[in-house]
Amino acid sequence: PMFSRVDRDKVFFLEYNEEKPKTYQMSMSTGITSAIKGFKEMTFSPAYHPKENSLLISATKNGITDIYNVNLNYSKVKKITYSRSIDTTPSYSPDGKKIIFASDRSGQQKLYMMNHDGKDINLVTRGNGNYGKPSWSPDGRLIAFVKSYKDLMKSGKPTADFYDAEMLNLVWETTPEAIEKLLPPPL
Repeated sequence: PMFSRVDRDKVFFLEYNEEKPKTYQMSMSTGITSAIKGFKEMTFSPAYHPKENSLLISATKNGITDIYNVNLNYSKVKKITYSRSIDTTPSYSPDGKKIIFASDRSGQQKLYMMNHDGKDINLVTRGNGNYGKPSWSPDGRLIAFVKSYKDLMKSGKPTADFYDAEMLNLVWETTPEAIEKLLPPPL
């Protein structure tokens, strides 16, 4: 769930309907819930604009996942990525001028940055592995993300030149043996 930054009465969330995720909004004062309009297929990964009453979402149409901007004042939908790949998990910069997102357009899931209108798309991660779930720091200087590579899942931040990633000291192995070590002993 995510609270609106402009309309303090709204909260956005995902709900599975017919085994497909859909993005909904709910009025906190009335409890009325409605799906984000303009999409018949899956919608997910909502990201609220920091200063405007608009939302980025990933949506699948005709089997292709792109990123859309939804103006919540006028229910206007604008497609901002055009790719045959999967573009997902968009995140606005704190000033709303840039968007970082994950895409497999290079063959592996990497992070890309673009202007708020979908123009000037640039690859920002070049290391091995899959990158996802990017999120800007409040001051806009850092981008946190998740990277998976060879059964390891790491959280990190790109270095200043974005050519590879400086990993934080948080590493989760995803093998069953490693997970079992993290569990508390049986009672």
